[in-house]
Amino acid sequence: SEKPPIPRLQRDLTDSTVTRNIGIPFGHTIVSFDALLKGLNKLKIDEKSIRADVDSHWEVTAEAIQTILRREAVDGAYELLKEETRGEVVTEQSIANFINKLEGHA
Repeated sequence: SEKPPIPRLQRDLTDSTVTRNIGIPFGHTIVSFDALLKGLNKLKIDEKSIRADVDSHWEVTAEAIQTILRREAVDGAYELLKEETRGEVVTEQSIANFINKLEGHA
């Protein structure tokens, strides 16, 4: 009886084309990271626009608050925030009131 063939990935790859060509993917990776950094360095951050967006959409801060509440092991962090933000217009004042309410429970 014949032995079953050894699967391709289990063969000895010494001096094979795989070994000789292993640098090509790494080279492409380095080139792509270089291109990525070049592109990122061309970005200009418009802080005024970002501040205006956050000032008009305070609900985005709820996610950050929820993350902090979970880190601090506050039970029901999601539910607490849901009660304050679901179906409501979220403003800077409502976020401040929520934080003050949390400080009162601490």
